[in-house]
Amino acid sequence: MGELGLHLYKLQFFEPLHLGEVGVGVEKVSSLLCHSDTLWSAIVEAWAKLYGEVTELSGFWEDKDPPFLISSAFIYIEETLFLPKPLSPPSKEKVETTLWKEFKKVPFLPKEIFERWLSEGYISEHLMEKSVEEFRKVRNLIKESTRPRVTIGHAAFHSSISVAYTQLRAH
Repeated sequence: MGELGLHLYKLQFFEPLHLGEVGVGVEKVSSLLCHSDTLWSAIVEAWAKLYGEVTELSGFWEDKDPPFLISSAFIYIEETLFLPKPLSPPSKEKVETTLWKEFKKVPFLPKEIFERWLSEGYISEHLMEKSVEEFRKVRNLIKESTRPRVTIGHAAFHSSISVAYTQLRAH
């Protein structure tokens, strides 16, 4: 790939968005991450609707040096961007137990805290608290609703109502 440039696009959805991940036999509900293959699929589908066929795009998946790469889409609130929490230990100091339990449940960090963690190798207890607070704001803005879906088996044409569908709607 030629010169690497990073461009950030904030996507806004006007309808509820279904983000779920496959579990064992049923769908795991409510992911806050829109994977890059999902975004690519949306681009290909939009291209097909606009231009009728996608043969011009075939070079993207065959080319060893594509013109652009797509990452997964992450959440944001106004100007605060959130990135996935690193897997390395967050702190060198002993952290209060309740805070530690809450922090372990936070999957995304504000970009500034994420960058500080990467540059310093750890974050302070104060920044852990701030991460928990900021992620609560994300959770408070999202409404989850589940509705049953009927599935029909291809071989025997039996139906079942075992798969759940979750929509995330920011209000």
